[in-house]
Amino acid sequence: MKQEEIEKIKCFLDLYNPQRTVEMALTSGIKAAAQHNSLYTPNIDNKSEILDYWKSQLQCIGVKYFESQQTEEQFKSDFLLLQSNMNTMFPKAFKSKQYVNNPGFRISHAQKSLSVYLKHMWCIKVEQYFDNKSKNIVPEYPICPMDRTILRLVNCPNPKWVHINTMDEYNEKLEFIKTAAKKENKSLAMWELMAF
Repeated sequence: MKQEEIEKIKCFLDLYNPQRTVEMALTSGIKAAAQHNSLYTPNIDNKSEILDYWKSQLQCIGVKYFESQQTEEQFKSDFLLLQSNMNTMFPKAFKSKQYVNNPGFRISHAQKSLSVYLKHMWCIKVEQYFDNKSKNIVPEYPICPMDRTILRLVNCPNPKWVHINTMDEYNEKLEFIKTAAKKENKSLAMWELMAF
């Protein structure tokens, strides 16, 4: 890993997770997914229960990413599992007024929350390794967080992200990021970290 990449990891953590905690990684993943992406049924009364479950799902799914390298296909399978679990557990919770025709916990929520959580945890573990606080470097996560900002950076003609709810739409947008990362000879995770 290049020194500039290590420095970028430290800068990212200093800005978004200065205490380097799992709780902030979880909170950041959820906040990034829901902040500009309408999700909840109006006047919902069990939001804290939903958030607790969402965090537990991110942690359960995320464990394997810290133990061995996961593939892009595994990541896709995992965020689809997260989407399914959230919609099954809380079938009436995700009926935003903004998405009357496309209700539910969408792919955009699942992908963004899982990828941001993994990004935080990977950065924490890489920093620990280079600071000699860990003997093992954690494998890089396979897919970067996606949103309008990143899609604009790669000149995606339709950078809208929040409505994404099919794998065809997702894969189409992912190809733009893959092309940009390939041009710079970087993994998706490292490309996004350096570009963000």
